Parts: sequence; structure tokens; C-alpha cells
Amino acid sequence: MLREADDLLGLVGDLALMLHDHRKGPVDHSLSELLRTAIMLPALGWRDQDDADFLRHDAALRVAVSDDRGLTPLADGDAATPGGLASQPTLSRLHEALSSEHNRAVLRSFLLEGAARRLKAQNGGHRQRYVTLDIDSFPIEVDGHQPGAEYNGHYGGTIFHPLIATAAELGDILDIKLRPGTVHTAEGGLGSV
Repeated sequence: MLREADDLLGLVGDLALMLHDHRKGPVDHSLSELLRTAIMLPALGWRDQDDADFLRHDAALRVAVSDDRGLTPLADGDAATPGGLASQPTLSRLHEALSSEHNRAVLRSFLLEGAARRLKAQNGGHRQRYVTLDIDSFPIEVDGHQPGAEYNGHYGGTIFHPLIATAAELGDILDIKLRPGTVHTAEGGLGSV
């Protein structure tokens, strides 16, 4: 059902065309397949990128994320084109590539465009005159020593403390600003998110 919704809306395909794909030479997985994998795994309840390795040969997921239609995604690959979904290291490289300045700008504009479309659809095809912005912070607990993650006594853990801006009418995310774990809840709330 998720793939059918994506096919009808064309969101992943549109996003893949706007993002900069930094990979050179032949690749085993298209950018749209990597994006679908990264979106569908958490949507289906798989929380860890390591789950990608466990599910590499899951038939339903292979069909759901592939650019190919029919049973083609289920064919075993040969030495030149291995079968299966992208591995955890490949998905990690995708996440790194999405953090480039160009790709972050594309993702931000894509979030805003999606929220604007939903607001317009909710309002009978007309632009909504006013939108309420809801700006909140929340803790993201981390393990290890990621740069910027710091111990916060209020939350009793090592965290990032991002700000998130949403359109209150729908709850759509408009932007996120990653902040160190020790900043005050309201810090940066009046500046640009």
C-alpha cells in the first residue's frame, strides 16, 4: 500500500530528481530505491539501519522499493548485479549524502512544498490565509560520543536538543534545527529554524 501511494503521488521520484547523487560510475541501487528503502523501513516498524541487512532478501520489501515492476526485483542477481536490497553501509552513505548543503536545501523545500499542498487540499484547493507555526524542542537520547550530543541534567541523559517547526493545523514538519544537548529549550526559537 505504501508503494501504491508513492506511485500515485510520485513524491520519491520527484525528490530523487532534485537531489544531488554524488556517486560515480555504475551503482547497484538507484537513488529512488535507496530513498524508498530508507522511508519504508521505519514506516514498517524497522527502527535500525541494521535491519536492512536482515531484510535484504525479503520479497515484499524488494518489490516495494524497486524501480522495476513485476517479478523483476525478485530475480537473483549475477556477479555484476547482486540481488537484494541496499545494505546498511549503503544506507549510511545515503544519509551522509543527504546532509550535503544542496541536499539539505532540497529536503527543506520539499517539506515546505508538501505542507503547502496538504494545507491547500484541506482548504478545498484554496490557499490558507493564516498558518499557525508550532515551534518545540525535544530530547533525542544518544549512545556513544556523537559531536554535539551532551549530557542534560533535566532529561538525565546524553541528548541532542533540536527545535522543530510544524504547521499546527496538520502537524506537518516544516523544518528542524539540530542543537547541542545543553541548550535551553527556547534558544534559537525566535531566529530562523
